[in-house]
Amino acid sequence: MPQQRTIISQGASVIHIEYVHDSVAEDKWGAYYGKLQITPHYTCDVSFVGTQMVLKQHLLVDTYTQKWQTGASCKAIDIATTQTYDIKVVNGALKVIPVPGSIYTVETSEDPDRSETTNTFTHINDIVKGIKAKIYNYSRPLINEIQLDQLENFIFPGGKVFSYSSARFSNYQDLVCSITYLET
Repeated sequence: MPQQRTIISQGASVIHIEYVHDSVAEDKWGAYYGKLQITPHYTCDVSFVGTQMVLKQHLLVDTYTQKWQTGASCKAIDIATTQTYDIKVVNGALKVIPVPGSIYTVETSEDPDRSETTNTFTHINDIVKGIKAKIYNYSRPLINEIQLDQLENFIFPGGKVFSYSSARFSNYQDLVCSITYLET
């Protein structure tokens, strides 16, 4: 569950979500000491701009491992992604559709590539490879298309049969559509 959830009531920004969790496992037995620390940080910002929704996500996974007196850290995953979606009326249904080619990704993840001596003690290279194998695909946008067909249930003034078009957002984040009443 996100630790910070902010809903913004005015302007282009609508939602801000933030999550951080520090997981630590350590053990000491005589002179032996071992520690593994993994800290994921996730933020998501959603904004509405005219006829588009913009989704910005950032996933950072910090790792630290220590064996005896040797320790090593690494940003195993550090990916920021921005994707833009169009809000359209398609065949009478309101939909949120990804804009082709609108995914912009900046990746500054690190490959630890520590020396053989450091890796022998800490296993940081293997740990980071394992983390990337399990988590990496979660850092990609997962929204393909959203259908907002439930909007057909709203009753607009006049109570007549209508069609709507030109979906867009107001400065107060209201979804606004042009309505044409149909003659029956």
